[in-house]
Amino acid sequence: MLAFDLPPNDMIAVEYIGLSKQSNVSELQKDLLRQVLGEMLPSAKEIIDASEAPAQTQVSGIYLRCVQCDVRSEKLPGSIKLVGEERASNSGGKSSNQFKLLVSGADKSQQTWTIEIGLRKTAWFASIQLENLNSDGRLEKTSFQVKSCLDGISCPAVTIFKSKADCDVWVERFVGKRVDLAAASSLFKREKIVSIEKLPFQNDVRAQSSVRAMLSSTRSSLTIKTYARALKSGSIGDIIPVEVNTPSFSINKSRQIEARVTGEGEVEIAR
Repeated sequence: MLAFDLPPNDMIAVEYIGLSKQSNVSELQKDLLRQVLGEMLPSAKEIIDASEAPAQTQVSGIYLRCVQCDVRSEKLPGSIKLVGEERASNSGGKSSNQFKLLVSGADKSQQTWTIEIGLRKTAWFASIQLENLNSDGRLEKTSFQVKSCLDGISCPAVTIFKSKADCDVWVERFVGKRVDLAAASSLFKREKIVSIEKLPFQNDVRAQSSVRAMLSSTRSSLTIKTYARALKSGSIGDIIPVEVNTPSFSINKSRQIEARVTGEGEVEIAR
């Protein structure tokens, strides 16, 4: 018995993990594994490869991971059978089962395969490649690649989200920021996938520097341009404290207020 309930869909999307990198061998493995799934899953369920499933079906389904699925010969017949359940796991929010399979060859040789089957939970993450960065290091929407992965199975060690929409919103926070290209180049050499939060950003506003400040009102279209002193460094999108001089009865008084960095040497104060 599976340690989890199958999705209610009539069509079950299956993602295969850990297959051979040789396409002809991986297809052979899939053919054999589909036979096992056909015996394990209800006959009313249609089994389809996740990459070929409709969009509404892709987000759910199951995964099948080859823990040990060696193929010693590319001429194996389609002889495979389930010989027992090895263990069931229900920890860390992930439910799965491991099974032992017996694969028989034409020469009467036998192999034992171990597979893991679990619920397929799709997650999303954003990645960035050094070659996608502009020459000035400014991040644009086209600098990011939003990809899907299997939560707890194939997701890299970066921030992940339950939906692509949530990931897209998160990426917006970094659009316009300027990356230190020299430091980023060194980082990309060490890590295959870099978490966006780890990117070395350059400051557009430096602490104690004079910045152009635009004061806008949420109640009217009135805007006032003035100068302020940044009390903290920041890059585009960051909220930093600034000090603004406000005249009062011919005496200049300074006032500390939060502002959003909008460009190089520029901030916006909303009231």
